[in-house]
Amino acid sequence: MHLTSAEKTLYRETSASLKGYDKRQFIARSIKLFDESTVSGKSFARRQFGWSHHIVTKAVHELETEIRCIDAYNQRGRNSAETKLPNLLIDIKEIAEMYSQTDYTFKTKQLYTRLSASSIRTKLIELKNYTDSELPTDRTISSKLNMLGFKLRTVTKNKPKKNT
Repeated sequence: MHLTSAEKTLYRETSASLKGYDKRQFIARSIKLFDESTVSGKSFARRQFGWSHHIVTKAVHELETEIRCIDAYNQRGRNSAETKLPNLLIDIKEIAEMYSQTDYTFKTKQLYTRLSASSIRTKLIELKNYTDSELPTDRTISSKLNMLGFKLRTVTKNKPKKNT
């Protein structure tokens, strides 16, 4: 079977515009159409359109069995630190509150902590009996502090007004 460049472009653009199950259904139906006119529709489609072996196999399987494979995009990636250590946020908040104070002007309710993220990590090991290997990095603890509403910066002391 020979396809013109316009037909190849049409197949490529159509498959690129579709996502997930709809894309696999398009691919499987295209392969079924090619199977009727060529020896192997799968390899022909892979060569002509650049579709991966994995997606072609999955698409044909879905079409033949009529069972829809569920895309679990939400289960990809790394789990958060709270999943592994459920009390981590509570413990970070307790330690940060011990070393926090409000803005000296009292214009905001923002809390500033005098400890750095690495200091809080050390305090978690000392006070809350975490091990070094199970705790996340300093950068992650810094992000968790920001998420809890603490800002890591030095607190300026109250400055007297200048008489001018």
